[in-house]
Amino acid sequence: MTVANEGQVVAPTLPEAPAAPLVAPQAPIPTSARAPALSPRERLEKRLQTLYDRIERDTADAEKVAAELAALAALENLAEGTVIHYKHGRAPQAEYVGTVLGVADTSAGRRIKVYTGSGFDAETHVIAPAAVIKAVQQAEPAQQ
Repeated sequence: MTVANEGQVVAPTLPEAPAAPLVAPQAPIPTSARAPALSPRERLEKRLQTLYDRIERDTADAEKVAAELAALAALENLAEGTVIHYKHGRAPQAEYVGTVLGVADTSAGRRIKVYTGSGFDAETHVIAPAAVIKAVQQAEPAQQ
């Protein structure tokens, strides 16, 4: 700042920046023309196809939900002797088919003890309900 006469403060002047030439912004050039208008028949056919596609997609979703609901019901009804498909082990998990020996609620949550294999190679696994892929059947109790 520079001091002028009798205590007045005057701000220093800044050099003027050269003015850039003004350029008018250009609108983007359209890459495609507007789609031609559809006839009433074409519009209805397109709408009908859209509805059929939605029905097909919703039907597939409904079938998945129904399968999950059936699997959940089967898991709730697991009992000794039920044959199940399940995954066990570290990644990649192996898929097994085994017979449920018992179901128990523990401090770690619900656990299922499964017997798989036969003879000397037989194994038992303790699994969580999330490992069950599907319950196949309830084995019939042995008649004595």
